Amino acid sequence: MRELVTGPADQVYPSIASLGSVGGYILTWEERLPGQAPDIRVRRLNRNGVPQGMMFDLAGGTPFSFAPDIASSEAYSTLLVWVDRNAASDQSILGVEVNRDGRRVSPQRTIVQGGSGPGAVTPVVPGPGFPTPPGPPGPPPLPTP
Repeated sequence: MRELVTGPADQVYPSIASLGSVGGYILTWEERLPGQAPDIRVRRLNRNGVPQGMMFDLAGGTPFSFAPDIASSEAYSTLLVWVDRNAASDQSILGVEVNRDGRRVSPQRTIVQGGSGPGAVTPVVPGPGFPTPPGPPGPPPLPTP
């Protein structure tokens, strides 16, 4: 087992994507420093899974950024997305295009706008610490003999 990220913060919710025939991988994760909102980090790994180059901060700042995900690609760049919760607790899905080294090559953009109003959507990310939304009712119970 190899430790890919170290530091004084919790490193959670990793997502990894293959660079295909280019070789190597792109790793993204959520970093939680004590007393600060979570941030999204990204780093390239070589074919053997060893960190290569620099680590980049993609969603730092005051918003609460969490649950990153990245698409595999052989192209020059790929899309990295995450859930962002603002001060009003509205959740949106944001994204940014990154190159093979994890460097930002596009401005951050809103993929799905959260909030209230007729066009707003509230993304739901089930998992540890997040309530799972209620699903449709299950089948009625079987009659007992």
